[in-house]
Amino acid sequence: MLNKLQEKDFERCEELSCCDCECSICAADQDNLTINELIKEAHENAVKHGFWNCYNSLRNSDEETKQAFESQFLMLIVSEVAEAQDGLRKGDIDNFKEELADVAIRLADLCGGLGIDLETEIIKKMKQNKSRPYKHGKKF
Repeated sequence: MLNKLQEKDFERCEELSCCDCECSICAADQDNLTINELIKEAHENAVKHGFWNCYNSLRNSDEETKQAFESQFLMLIVSEVAEAQDGLRKGDIDNFKEELADVAIRLADLCGGLGIDLETEIIKKMKQNKSRPYKHGKKF
């Protein structure tokens, strides 16, 4: 059963024959994606919007040059974390949540671009963390 917002969006979507928009219906259709599916979609979108043009032109470059570009992708993640902190400091919880989503999207994009199976890596790390001491042996 659809809520009122979804009913309104559904009527609009039928009129527009839309697909992949950000309305409540299309967003709800994507709520069961795996981490690896999210990675695939985030990376495809980033490529489509030109974020990988420079990196993809480096296919035959040396490893150090590629790593310099990968470092830039990491810093984009850091900038999203800083924006989330700023939202939190200002008490703007909606912005805080939006920026956390940006962190996840940037991370997914990077993993997609580098062929990292993040879902597997998360599972391995969570298993490892279960065996670590309280606060990993640190005071804070």
